[in-house]
Amino acid sequence: LAFPYKLAESLINQIDSWPSSCTRYRIVDCDEVPSLPEITISLIGQNVTLRGENYVRKIEPANNCLDSEAECHLMIDYLPEFEDVVFLGIPFLEKVMGIWNWDEKTVSCEFFRCGYKDSLY
Repeated sequence: LAFPYKLAESLINQIDSWPSSCTRYRIVDCDEVPSLPEITISLIGQNVTLRGENYVRKIEPANNCLDSEAECHLMIDYLPEFEDVVFLGIPFLEKVMGIWNWDEKTVSCEFFRCGYKDSLY
């Protein structure tokens, strides 16, 4: 998820996180992921709610990183060059189904209404 700087900063300030020593992302305590705040995104009258499990990814350290433990990365970023653009990446796309209509040359989406799909955090 990538937002204009002020919005990203506001979201990140609501979450207890700190800089990673291995990546440019901020990290959170992996044990706290289930209690992180929900983020609700509204599009065309439909709400998509992301839980901590959706916008945090547990990532093993790279070979060149001194830390040997996996980190829980906060997948919220900012777009310094854009003030009115939001990128809805994997956390959002895991909640919707893309519909490609080749004949009509359209792309649309359907929001998942049943069940909860666990993500990898």
